[in-house]
Amino acid sequence: MSASMLAILGAAVAIVTALLLARPLNQTTTDDLRRRFGPEFDRAVTRNQGDTAAAERELSERLRRFGGLRVKGLTTDVRERYRTEWTLVQERFIEAPGQTVARANALLNRLAVERGFPAESRERQADALSLHCPRHAQGCRELHECARRAAAGEADTEAM
Repeated sequence: MSASMLAILGAAVAIVTALLLARPLNQTTTDDLRRRFGPEFDRAVTRNQGDTAAAERELSERLRRFGGLRVKGLTTDVRERYRTEWTLVQERFIEAPGQTVARANALLNRLAVERGFPAESRERQADALSLHCPRHAQGCRELHECARRAAAGEADTEAM
């Protein structure tokens, strides 16, 4: 066998071996999902009664649905407008905690929609947020729930 034939055979063996050992690009592992989603991974496992495989399917589905979402930047003027509005919301908390939580919730929703996150439901919005800001998605859910409870008269000032 010639040297060039041996080189071609060696290259073919290397390629076949690499193809056999490489995992598909769209296959994610538990560690990949845990790194990407952080606390959302644990939340998904809890929601699925400890079933890690079910949590992986749920989070992989989120990746499929929202992975292509492009978060829009804000201009300096818009960012400053939100910062000013947030300051005003915080200043009113002592006077009217329930209304303030509702205003904070509405402000967060408007900001998320303006940045390109889904508007149809808060849960879908939080799911999309969990891909881009996984450590803040639960806070978004908690704020929405607190606003809902305050509107229903079920939350005291301490809880808010």
